[in-house]
Amino acid sequence: MKQVASSLAASLLCLMVAASACNSKSDQGAAGGGPPGAGGPGGPGGPAQVLDYGVMTVQPRTAEMHTDYPTVLQGQADVEIRPKEEGFIDQVLVDEGAHVRKGQLLFRLNSGEADQQVRAVQSAVLSAQIPHRLHHEESSEAITSSRRVRQAALCTGTETSYGAI
Repeated sequence: MKQVASSLAASLLCLMVAASACNSKSDQGAAGGGPPGAGGPGGPGGPAQVLDYGVMTVQPRTAEMHTDYPTVLQGQADVEIRPKEEGFIDQVLVDEGAHVRKGQLLFRLNSGEADQQVRAVQSAVLSAQIPHRLHHEESSEAITSSRRVRQAALCTGTETSYGAI
């Protein structure tokens, strides 16, 4: 279909050039200002002046034709997405119209309140770990000191049972 359209367009162009050459007023003025055959280089009634025109051979070839149609696309269902937390969108992680899976991150929010809550929970965890760490350090110091006492007793030749220490 595209080849037929391009061949038809080239044929119409050639026909238009030929038709305009036959009816040109400037050709009549050069030939004496009258109708064809009324005058010219041979005088009145002589042959009209013959003009040379370039010849172009039209070759069939394929051509791309683009047609634009205005349209509006709509989804099958509109789904509202609402975040569980308030905040501003920092980053959009998916492209519009892309397929997404359940549980996939769509946006990254910048929420000052949520960040403060995370920091508060982290500090509470650290505060709860401090007494445990202190107890662990004290027990490890007691074990280390009892080992030193035992080693000193072994070096001096005084032997005691492990249960006495």
